[in-house]
Amino acid sequence: MYYAFCNCIHFVLNLIQQESAGTFKTLVAAVNAAGLGSTLTGPGPFTVFAPSDEAFAKLPEGTVDSLLKDIPKLKSILTYHVVSGKVPASTVATMNGKKAATVNGAEVAVKVDPNGVMVNGAKVTQTDIMCDNGIIHVIDSVLMPAPAAPAVKPLNFWVPDAKKECFGLPGAVAPLGYFDPVGFCSKGTTTLENVKRIRESEVMHGRVAMMATVGYLIGESTPTPFGITGPANDQLAQVPTPLFGVLTFGIAIAEAYRATKGWVEPGSNSLFMLRDNYYPGDLGFDPLGMKPKNKKDFDNAATKELSNGRLAMIGVAGMCVQELINHKTILPLQF
Repeated sequence: MYYAFCNCIHFVLNLIQQESAGTFKTLVAAVNAAGLGSTLTGPGPFTVFAPSDEAFAKLPEGTVDSLLKDIPKLKSILTYHVVSGKVPASTVATMNGKKAATVNGAEVAVKVDPNGVMVNGAKVTQTDIMCDNGIIHVIDSVLMPAPAAPAVKPLNFWVPDAKKECFGLPGAVAPLGYFDPVGFCSKGTTTLENVKRIRESEVMHGRVAMMATVGYLIGESTPTPFGITGPANDQLAQVPTPLFGVLTFGIAIAEAYRATKGWVEPGSNSLFMLRDNYYPGDLGFDPLGMKPKNKKDFDNAATKELSNGRLAMIGVAGMCVQELINHKTILPLQF
């Protein structure tokens, strides 16, 4: 494809420079610097949006010199001006609001209005210059492809993937697999931020539910200080005020730490947002060093935690409702 681009460019340069010498000197220099100046003819056909010298002159000072030294980036820009196929002006005029894929792999946007044709903001100043493997349209600005998205640093081996359910987070288990009948986290229906926030809530509520389940069973069957007895639902009200204050303070510290660790400071544009480098539920607390060291083991461990947490949320809800109805402890009812 580089070969076809180069051949097409040189053909049009030879054609146009006979009438307007020097109009495409910068483009010729760019093609040569990219190592495309002596290539053979490609099969085509291709459509080339060729920027004039005036177009290159619009770039910030030093940009052209910098590009001539950065060959990979230069090739990326040159091929961003090439569209596969022969697209005459009559066809371009019908493409208002549409996009065309370039040889670069990215797309250019076409806008057509009474003032003419614009390609990514560059105005087409001359059209339908024919060459043996394509067609040329001259533009008044250099088309610059959008910078590549920065590589996403994996969070616990997880890289968000919009093509997957729940952006690829672990947690789907047999026999249901990915189960989301309401569509809270289905691909294409929500945002990454929303999925992370929902998973944070699920993990944290699951952990609280697992501790609460143990608390119901142990608290009701084990002698406790301060004369606290009876159903777990009634035990919190029996806690002495000083101890209740200590308990509340401890919860507040834990929640404050979680908020500063995982959540963006609230503002007009950052309300209820998790930090980009925060994996839902990972507070960095692993005193026994049990955190898995590879993706497979981590995903398995995360899925097990989620499964147990989900079961615990259902279980503790049942315990709470049962005691609200009969006002009896859980364990005696099991014998």
